[in-house]
Amino acid sequence: MTSAEDEALRAKIRNKLYYGIQGYTKNLPDFVIPENLQRFSVRKGDEFFASLRTALTGEDEINVYLHVPFCKFECTFCNTRPNMPDAEAETQYFNRLMKEIQLYASEGAFEGRRTRSIYFGGGTPTMFSPEQIGELVDLLKTNAPLHDEATVSVEATPGSLAKDVIPRLRDAGVDRLSIGCQTFDLAVLKLCMRSHTPRQMEGIIRTAHDNGMRLNVDIMLGLAGQTLESLDADLEILEDLKPDAVEFIRHEIVNQKMVDVYDERPELLVSDDDLFAMTLKAHQWSEDNGYEQNGRFTHDQDFPYRYHWLKGMPLLAFGARTRSYVNALCYENQENLGLYGKMIDRGLPPLHQHQQLSHKEQMYRALFLGIQIRAGVDRAQFREKYGVDVTTALTDVVGGLRDLEAIEVDEDGVRLTRYGQYFYEDVCCYIMDTAKRADFSDHERTPFSYGTAWEAGPR
Repeated sequence: MTSAEDEALRAKIRNKLYYGIQGYTKNLPDFVIPENLQRFSVRKGDEFFASLRTALTGEDEINVYLHVPFCKFECTFCNTRPNMPDAEAETQYFNRLMKEIQLYASEGAFEGRRTRSIYFGGGTPTMFSPEQIGELVDLLKTNAPLHDEATVSVEATPGSLAKDVIPRLRDAGVDRLSIGCQTFDLAVLKLCMRSHTPRQMEGIIRTAHDNGMRLNVDIMLGLAGQTLESLDADLEILEDLKPDAVEFIRHEIVNQKMVDVYDERPELLVSDDDLFAMTLKAHQWSEDNGYEQNGRFTHDQDFPYRYHWLKGMPLLAFGARTRSYVNALCYENQENLGLYGKMIDRGLPPLHQHQQLSHKEQMYRALFLGIQIRAGVDRAQFREKYGVDVTTALTDVVGGLRDLEAIEVDEDGVRLTRYGQYFYEDVCCYIMDTAKRADFSDHERTPFSYGTAWEAGPR
């Protein structure tokens, strides 16, 4: 490809696929159409568990996610609406999380299965003590023994990892940490209500490695006040730190605190052109330095939980505001801690909504997940499972992405092109929007941003 052809391709991706800073909605890593979710009836608990056991038929491995919805403070970029510290509420929630796992165990959800990965997310999971995390791991191991190559991952902020915490996490069975750095730019961190230094991260990485743990660093793109120059500085620091894995995450304007920042200082909003350039730079850098990202995963070493999820392994998620995916069955737990707790105390699954994906939605989901792996969607496997070729079944989305040169199709499969990999978030938004328009012909895309100032019109 000549430089002129490459520039023309970038322009096509920029102008016809890319969703920008205000139009982007984080759909990753899985597919769901929220409008199709149905409210759960407490009278149908037995029916739900029967459908779950059916969905798990033939599955001998599972992924498990556990949500800890507490933080010491709410960062302005956060989309999880965490609960502030409360020792009594945290203890109560921990006990109910244990009860929820035991409830699913009593209904046969773990029977005959092994756990391939356990992932503690939040919030800030290290609001729980390492010993509490160990109790949860042990309970899961009792009901679904760990696979020989299983991993146990915990998200953390740099400030939550006091020197003795990492070895205690290791003793609890944790072997991987995911650290939300977001950036090392002190001015941008202040706007995010964060503070940490490269030296602090260097100590965390060294301590993790000394304790036999792998470590991922999250870096966000498009934060308020972020510039191409500050991203360059972040990349230089990462080259010195040499974490095992780095994940670049696009900023999604969902938090009212961040909207307030932009209302007061609109000049801090990153332009669409700058965010496009940041995304290119970050993914080129990660490729040059041998780091895998969504869209080009080839193995499960760096992001084991994500990798097996994308390969279609069932995900059982526990805790408030979680979403589980078991083949065609998708279900969400209550977000409100009070409702979540009341249902657990009554011996009910703490569900809010659920859905059985239609045959067409299952095919959209197979494409959505499969293209986040470098090998892409295997056409023969797709035909065997769904009785039709992916290019025939999903002509609208495959044809559209092919015209945009975001995917390539050959006789073996459908996979992302290089720029499709770099802008995989936009590809996933495109698939989601196409699927929604198939169900709702008048669908107009409005991101989850708060306030009319940050609402984008239809694409």
